[in-house]
Amino acid sequence: SSFNLGKAASPAIRPPPPPSALSLPPSQIRMPEEEEEKTETKKPLAKPKFIKVKDIDPDSKGVNVMVKCVKNPEKVAGSDTLQEAVCGDETGVVTVSLRGEAQTALCKSGASIRIQNATLRMVKGHIRLVADKWAAFKAADEALSFEVKSDNDVSATEFELVES
Repeated sequence: SSFNLGKAASPAIRPPPPPSALSLPPSQIRMPEEEEEKTETKKPLAKPKFIKVKDIDPDSKGVNVMVKCVKNPEKVAGSDTLQEAVCGDETGVVTVSLRGEAQTALCKSGASIRIQNATLRMVKGHIRLVADKWAAFKAADEALSFEVKSDNDVSATEFELVES
């Protein structure tokens, strides 16, 4: 068997384009230094809007809350790393899913916690507040002074998926 080693196998060597093809009007010619001089105006970050626990519903996204830990984290059956703790404010309590040692160490009973950009996950029809890798889960700047209202448990309410 023989191989066709014709022109198709070798890369085509093209002559340089004629000078007329390279000429551009001066307004379209830019030097790289000119582009670097542009100053970008950055908007200041918006202040986070914190909501109350009673306002959390299954459609909530990017939840920001200031809460106190009511119940120490407990391991979730069937998972080695996932733990859940009950946290709340003066309007109610919610179950918070914790991932990693850092979150678990912060969430001790009585601790004041700031949770920003948390997501909601529905587990068997019940709300779980999840601080994933995009969320901030930190100790509050100062101790929160409110009394937690533990008789309004947002996670105890069972929600049903309604077809639209």
